[in-house]
Amino acid sequence: MNKKANSAIFIIIATIVNMILILAFALLGFMLCGKLFPDGSVSEDSLALPLAIFGLCFLLPMVLGWGAYTLILRFLNKKFNLEDKMAPLFARRRGRRNGPGKDAGDSGRGGNNGSGPVTPGVKG
Repeated sequence: MNKKANSAIFIIIATIVNMILILAFALLGFMLCGKLFPDGSVSEDSLALPLAIFGLCFLLPMVLGWGAYTLILRFLNKKFNLEDKMAPLFARRRGRRNGPGKDAGDSGRGGNNGSGPVTPGVKG
């Protein structure tokens, strides 16, 4: 397979693994929330804390999943040297910064390239 095909397959598998990690952390959070607040232990007056923890059960899995995903990718990159086997996701475009017809020192803003103030009608 070529590098682009390897990159596409890797992205698909990594996305699936990331979603599985998020679901696993969410299930773990909901189970923990169920153990902390069993049925009938929360009255209507003290509903704020369980709702806050329940809200964290949605946000925290995304953060934990992203962190675990990052650690796994770093480990796999070191172990299997993935940079050599995959195409870069965002290719660098050479010559794009200066563009055609511009000097390397030209900032692209006109003027006289920083040699002093521009005086209309005066050459040199």
